[in-house]
Amino acid sequence: MNSPGVVLVAGFVLPKNVKSSYFKNAQDYLGREEAKEGEIKPDIVFKPEDELKRSYNESFYEYHKYMDDEKKTEGLFDAFDDELTKNKKDFYKRKFTDAYEKKGVMWIPIISFDNNWLEEQGILNKCENTVDSKQLKVAVRKSVTHLLKSENLLGNANWTAAIHYNTDNIHVHVSIVEKIIKRERGKMLQSNIDKAKTKIVSSIVDRTPEMTLINDLMRDKIINRARELEYRREFIHYIKQVANIEKRQYGRLSNQERERVDSLSKLILKYKFPNEYNEFNRRIEAEMNFYKRAYGTGERHLYQDYQKNKEKELFTKIGNSVLKQGELYRQDQFRKVMAKKRDKYEQVGKKIERNKERIALNKELFSMKRMMWQAENETQKAIAFYEQVVRGVEYGENRNQ
Repeated sequence: MNSPGVVLVAGFVLPKNVKSSYFKNAQDYLGREEAKEGEIKPDIVFKPEDELKRSYNESFYEYHKYMDDEKKTEGLFDAFDDELTKNKKDFYKRKFTDAYEKKGVMWIPIISFDNNWLEEQGILNKCENTVDSKQLKVAVRKSVTHLLKSENLLGNANWTAAIHYNTDNIHVHVSIVEKIIKRERGKMLQSNIDKAKTKIVSSIVDRTPEMTLINDLMRDKIINRARELEYRREFIHYIKQVANIEKRQYGRLSNQERERVDSLSKLILKYKFPNEYNEFNRRIEAEMNFYKRAYGTGERHLYQDYQKNKEKELFTKIGNSVLKQGELYRQDQFRKVMAKKRDKYEQVGKKIERNKERIALNKELFSMKRMMWQAENETQKAIAFYEQVVRGVEYGENRNQ
């Protein structure tokens, strides 16, 4: 199996463990000018971990003596210049000595490259025995800048570096001290070191075309089309589960809610975009193999980060579309319920209106009947009065006779 294309380890040296000359002389070691630029001088197999192990025991000065070999490098460079003048070298020596006297930490990151990998990327030409050191220096600057920024050292650090060609692996030594001493501990976060490593790879190899193809495939052929489709009829069982989720953003879901959404997203990809999803996975696999070659297959599995990040991006965006579908389903169900209630209310209203009409009619009929009763009563009274009058007249006539 091939060695990792890039290895980055970040050790550090504490003043209490080394002599004062260590900080200053480190610059002499890094800045030896004997080796010609780009010339490769195999000497011993270089393993950055071995150098760091030397720095962690009591023989710190022996480690410095090992580094002080005059057969290693082309010269120092820093954040601005590819080649340092004598005055600038003396400036850094003073700064490093000052950092030691103030009990500061000196960080000593080491970047090691697999020469075969450098040859694959066009940095190393073994036939002509040359190296594109300018591009390596650009990569180192980006990496160191990111490392300093992530460790809150940017703007408060002096650093120099040198490319060494004296081993089977081209490697770069970096030395860093603070301008104003603030930190007492030297250990850097592994996540920051890993990210600084990715900056080296991305600077040396432009993967923009490949990543653009993946992003276009994901955006145009899957996500944008997924937003336009309706899935409620085809996946009604899953839509019902998603519709019960109150949160409308995938990133705010709980693990359990995310699993429900992902289940539907996977079905959509499988049945709606099988060819596109297969192409997406094929291109992601190719990128993962590239990063596996660059980073190796160590215990942190950095080569898998790209795959994880792109899959997360895909499922996040489809998940948001799924949540929207769930919201539409919930709104439709709400409208149906409200429509049924509205129909019911309308029926009740009509019934009430009919009852009102019936009541009004009954009142009118009752009123008419009452009037008839009153008229009939008045008629009866009139008839009785008439009969009484008639009887009175007849009685009077009979009496007179």
